[in-house]
Amino acid sequence: MEPLGIKIARIEALHEQVCECCTLSKQDIPEVERRIHAVLSPFSEQYDRNTDEALDVALLLLLAEGGVLVPGAEAEHIADTVLLEMQRALQQLPRTINATARVAGRQLLVAGGRFIGLTLPSSPETRALSDRAGDDMEFWFRRAFRDRAAVEQMRSWILEFLTDPKHRTGTGRLLWVQQARAFIEQGRTGLKAAADLWGYRWFNLGLLKTHEAEAARNPSLRLIAMNNPPFGPDSRTTPFCRWVNGRTISVERAQEQVVDYFSAIDDGDAEAAKAARPLLSASEATGGTGGFEEVFSELGMPPYHYFCRTLAISSAGG
Repeated sequence: MEPLGIKIARIEALHEQVCECCTLSKQDIPEVERRIHAVLSPFSEQYDRNTDEALDVALLLLLAEGGVLVPGAEAEHIADTVLLEMQRALQQLPRTINATARVAGRQLLVAGGRFIGLTLPSSPETRALSDRAGDDMEFWFRRAFRDRAAVEQMRSWILEFLTDPKHRTGTGRLLWVQQARAFIEQGRTGLKAAADLWGYRWFNLGLLKTHEAEAARNPSLRLIAMNNPPFGPDSRTTPFCRWVNGRTISVERAQEQVVDYFSAIDDGDAEAAKAARPLLSASEATGGTGGFEEVFSELGMPPYHYFCRTLAISSAGG
């Protein structure tokens, strides 16, 4: 039978390999990656500090119970105390990244125009838009820490620790710690995905705003969806993005999305914001081509799904 320590090390190595594959799939546009990294670096450090603190609090409260199983009502009270402390630590995070995200968002807007060899106009509208980048990221990160399913999952693990005899052994406690850390790592993975989506959303906004300014001078320009430019679709491209590559995006639909999206953010309405900038699920992105045309008209601007490499490119000609 494989020793527990070796098994844990093997699982951690496998996890690192999976993370590396995900990272490698988003190296195509270094400018975007640098800006996302600029936001995530201080955030990741803060996340490490706060989650370690929260887990330490959890363990101190739990291990203080010693070898005695805790009655139901008392266990419920301890679980609530631990969760409140963990949430207190985690909910401090979003505000700390607002200023960094605002600067990075402004840079992403400019980088979008530079990517196609054009200059983003410095207008009051553009400056006002760039000021929304930090609020946009904070809006979603705050909601990520209110995921009821994740909270209830952690609560059930705490109750299990307090009431199940198997956690009174050294091995049982080690397994519980590994489980808790895996839960925290899931949160980190989800937040990285959210930051990636945010980064490419703002890069595409820069592409859209640059196109609007150029189209006013050159009416022959059109906005097209291009996957993985300048190389085009590859083995990682989803069927939807392969189908959409080279197709014209409705500028009117894109402009409508921007207005509706930020109106929903101002109202604090997450569902309306998701409806304004809808995303394909994994099954939809990889499904058959039958309904892609109707879906495309609804989606409008990329990114179209998580870890999407399709961009809105300004192009001359019909």
